[in-house]
Amino acid sequence: MALDSAGRPMWENIARDGQNPAAFAYGSKLLPAPEAGAGGTGTGPSSQQPVHGGTGFAVDRTTEMAPDQSTGADDTLQYVTVFNPTVLPFKRMSVLDSVRADYTLFIANASTYTDVPVGGTPTSDRDPFWGDLRIELSPGRDVPIPSVAADMRILSYEVEPRIALSFAKDGADNYYVRTEESGASGVYHLRFMADAAATYFGARIPSRVRVSDLSDLVPSGLLRPLPANVREDAEGIIRWLDLSRNMSLFRALDTLVVYFREFEPKPLPQAEDNLYLDIVKSQAGVCRHRSFGFIITAQAMGIPARYATNEAHAWVEVWLPESGWSRIDLGGAALRMEVSGADQKTLYQPRTADPFDSPSSYDQSYTQLEGDISGLSQEQISERREAPIRSTENNLRLDPGEATGQGSSPDSELAGDLANPSANPSANPSGPGTNVGNSFPGQFPSGDSDFSASDFASGAVAAETRSNGNTPPTTIAGDLMVQLGGDAPILTPDDFGGRPQPRLSVSSDESVGFRGELVRVQGRVRISGDGIDGLLIELYLAPVGRNGDGARLVGRTVSDADGNFTATVSIPPNIPLQDYEVYALTQGNAQYAPAFSR
Repeated sequence: MALDSAGRPMWENIARDGQNPAAFAYGSKLLPAPEAGAGGTGTGPSSQQPVHGGTGFAVDRTTEMAPDQSTGADDTLQYVTVFNPTVLPFKRMSVLDSVRADYTLFIANASTYTDVPVGGTPTSDRDPFWGDLRIELSPGRDVPIPSVAADMRILSYEVEPRIALSFAKDGADNYYVRTEESGASGVYHLRFMADAAATYFGARIPSRVRVSDLSDLVPSGLLRPLPANVREDAEGIIRWLDLSRNMSLFRALDTLVVYFREFEPKPLPQAEDNLYLDIVKSQAGVCRHRSFGFIITAQAMGIPARYATNEAHAWVEVWLPESGWSRIDLGGAALRMEVSGADQKTLYQPRTADPFDSPSSYDQSYTQLEGDISGLSQEQISERREAPIRSTENNLRLDPGEATGQGSSPDSELAGDLANPSANPSANPSGPGTNVGNSFPGQFPSGDSDFSASDFASGAVAAETRSNGNTPPTTIAGDLMVQLGGDAPILTPDDFGGRPQPRLSVSSDESVGFRGELVRVQGRVRISGDGIDGLLIELYLAPVGRNGDGARLVGRTVSDADGNFTATVSIPPNIPLQDYEVYALTQGNAQYAPAFSR
């Protein structure tokens, strides 16, 4: 499947019910569809994994949650992965959006369902996932299933034994699957491809939006009313934290996030004889206590917030103008976390760094994959740690008075995007979707960066001079020779250990494009006239007449059974205005040598 200019996936011609695509490209990897068979190996679920629709660990949907006084550190957390890339430990199993007078959290519209259609139009602002579940079905019964995000779409699915399914979600975006077939009975293996808005995984808060502005921006019914006693207590906490509805939304959220991330696992003093007040004022508790206190306080401020949880962790979701629901982690405290089902899976990396401040204790918690964690390889943990990291730029605060010399106020609105790096990608040197300093052998650097021979440690290598005297720029990355444009040399099978070299052709329906615009590109990879299935294809734009020098990676896709490939790529928004050529390249595999379009 194709990727956009930031190296993130897009798809074309997605299969619907009954047929999943063979794979999709995620970053530098090709993630194959989950294996068929409920007892399969590799990425498929084993017969020991929980069955959704049954009862017990990791499959129950929590429909309400009362606060508790067990505010010490958790012992051993157990987490089951069902998605690839895995969103560990943030699989959404239960989401609660309302509060009762006794402070019990619950789902306001638990029985009001919205259909989730299968399929959808790919866009560059969404990320792909495989889901792999064992489900117990019976006719007309709604089975709770996990999701990766509040707006998850089901793009395609396969189920064994074969049966027709439908999907839905309730008022808090908890997901369900069901069948109406009269003969349905027993355990089924559900494999599906999903996607979700990238903004769910990384808060993007519009600048110059105050908390008070939300009353005009929040969709009707999204902000749940609080009981009078709960609101009164929460208003006291708002004053106690020096919060104001005249604050910018970013500053208010940052204040709340930092405060609740500073919680510690410790005994709970009963100073107020009120669990909400005791928990919040003492900053005592683990993930569930932090999230409980946060959503009540945020809702009282006028900020839509929800409590999300699974078998191992709890966090919050906050509704933001322009992007909708976003996940915000407040951390937790546990002695150990045991992960199952993560073999051969990739760990999801959000496109943007966390924009909020945090204490060192948060950075060392299990949600950041620190501490005693089993079930993950060191390679998986290292991959996750190479995701965008909070930097000093992400901690920058700028008041209008400081910018203009006109004085400042604690409640002043933050000045421009500079104060909110989540709304200004240039404030983060790595930028959303880029992977600075994380090139991998045999690949081009990811993201929008220009590349040339000097970008590779191996340096430039003299190219074979053609009969017309042209010497196009040539580089080597790992064992791959890349030569874009010009009269490229014909490489023989001897150059690649006897592997035959495919032929690549590429074209576009568009002759004119605009920066930031989506452009459709197609082509074919073949050998001796026959198409080659399953090759990862990289797509580049290079200035016309420069023989490929200064080429920019704009997307990736995968060839189908006939060798055809199609991608919708995004023209980089900062690319110079001039004429460009499109090039396709494959690094091959164990059977075929690398090749590029002529």
